[in-house]
Amino acid sequence: MLCFLTIIGKVNAQERRLITQDEAIARALEDNRLAHMARFDEEKAIQNRRQTEGMFLPQVSLNYSGMVTNNPLNAFGFNLQQGSVTQDSFNPELLNSPDATHQFSTSLEVKIPILNFDLLYAKKGAKHFENATRHQRQYISTQISYNVHYAYTALQMAYRSVEVLDSTLNDMKTISQNVTNFYNEGLVQKSDVMKAEVEMRSIESALAMARNSVSDASDQLKLAMGEPLGGKDYMVTPLRQERSNALKRDAMISMRDDILALQAGLDASEAAVKGARAALLPRLNAFGSYQFNSHKVLGFEKGAYMAGIVLSWNIFDGNNSRARLRAATAEYSRMQEVYQAKVDGSRAELYANVRKLEHLQAEIARREASVEQSAEALRVITNRHAEGLDTTTDLLTSRATLLHHQLEQAKAVMNYNIAYYYQQMLTKTSIE
Repeated sequence: MLCFLTIIGKVNAQERRLITQDEAIARALEDNRLAHMARFDEEKAIQNRRQTEGMFLPQVSLNYSGMVTNNPLNAFGFNLQQGSVTQDSFNPELLNSPDATHQFSTSLEVKIPILNFDLLYAKKGAKHFENATRHQRQYISTQISYNVHYAYTALQMAYRSVEVLDSTLNDMKTISQNVTNFYNEGLVQKSDVMKAEVEMRSIESALAMARNSVSDASDQLKLAMGEPLGGKDYMVTPLRQERSNALKRDAMISMRDDILALQAGLDASEAAVKGARAALLPRLNAFGSYQFNSHKVLGFEKGAYMAGIVLSWNIFDGNNSRARLRAATAEYSRMQEVYQAKVDGSRAELYANVRKLEHLQAEIARREASVEQSAEALRVITNRHAEGLDTTTDLLTSRATLLHHQLEQAKAVMNYNIAYYYQQMLTKTSIE
């Protein structure tokens, strides 16, 4: 049975897929839904900016129309446009009661913007908004990388828990067997045997829960990577403390992508204020058209052109423009407060995480010392128990203490690594 279980365990291990952190991050940046949505937002902003650029280009349209009328005024006008007016056309009887008159027109119209200050600021605002979505997409990529680091570290911790509990279970089985042998020799009481068995069953239960945690953590990693849930669990590299001499303890907060996105949004809001103010100014535009008129379908007998310049000034529109200006000014003031609050909050968050890293570094050192002391204490008590100098309770307690310190040491490493990755996210700037 033991050989069978060993073979099954090896087969299951082979079925699991090993993945590194770098590979997991690369897949997440490609397949994560948040990354997809960020790319769509950026593409939308790009097209909106291109749409504002089109406002400065000539607009050309080609129109074709066909009409028929016996309205005296329109009928005479159609004849005049077609160049078919003769002396007989001024016959009062024909002027008052014309026959059905056909008009087929083909026209080419051109509109040319010359001076529109509000459109200029609309273009600038769209460009700033495009920059904001680009920085936001880059920051989302940074967040996705952190989420993958977090999920990967949690999965490392789950595997480490299984490893520690599995080792503990093997020790407990040995202890239980030794206690049973001592009992058969009359050296210990039945209660000692039962204590060892209860402790062994407790470790078995904890190990089963830890193995379930591996599957849960693997699903969380898949979720962060944008992969379907279920299926085979991922294998990961062993849990090790991250060490880097290049760990940043400070950074240019203003150059972080999320802050730059807010700065671009603030610039877009300022452009909106200027655009609302510019909407109160006059506009200057040009237009031109060339039209063919005929009484025949697809006829091009008579052509005429028209061109001109229009200077318009909306002096009063019921205070709508002024209300938009006041609303844009209020939004700009609000964005200034949001930006400053984000900068101050990010700086405080950075300093707090630096202190957390220092605390966790000291915590790891303490936990490592506790593991060494507990292991040495277990070795001594195991030898004394074999000689009948220590009780079974002392031995079980010592092994449980070592297990506790091993798990706490692994937990401290996990917390440090997560804080380390969070520090990377907090200090990653757009110029890197």
